[in-house]
Amino acid sequence: MGGHLLGRPARPARHRSRRRRPHGGDGRRGGQAAGTPGTGGVALMARPIPATDVLLNLFGAPHQSDLVTSALRLATALLDRGARVQIWTCGDATGLTSAALGDTKPRDLTDLERRHPSTALIVRNLLADHPDRLYWYVCRFCADDRGAADQIPQVSKRSPFLFAEHVKAADKALVMGVC
Repeated sequence: MGGHLLGRPARPARHRSRRRRPHGGDGRRGGQAAGTPGTGGVALMARPIPATDVLLNLFGAPHQSDLVTSALRLATALLDRGARVQIWTCGDATGLTSAALGDTKPRDLTDLERRHPSTALIVRNLLADHPDRLYWYVCRFCADDRGAADQIPQVSKRSPFLFAEHVKAADKALVMGVC
């Protein structure tokens, strides 16, 4: 009781009367022992959204333009200046942190000796370098819809219904890309 879920107070548990049911049972289901009061359900606690200076929203296809490079450079520059940054990816940009990417990009056939880091590794390193100032969020619906449900463990998948809360938690928001 008294907890809040998405800004609303949690409802108190409802208790059923203890009168006997016509079939002889006491109305309990799921193996609950007789004499144990019901809880009426469980309130899920949403993870808090930290206050940040900037929210970068990455939408659309990440490898169609310089979107990813620009976003990562901007985030790095902000972090170097001491800013707190959250990045929200939606649409095809949710694939940037897909666990399936691994640590390196596929080898370049014109230069077999050279290895390039994947975006998942770049993001993982950025998050490790700035653990209390950089937060990376992935739209759960977009990731699931695009087959990128399995994300690197350092990012958080969030419901798109929480996006407005992320905007409110940031002093400034910048949209990059087109869905």
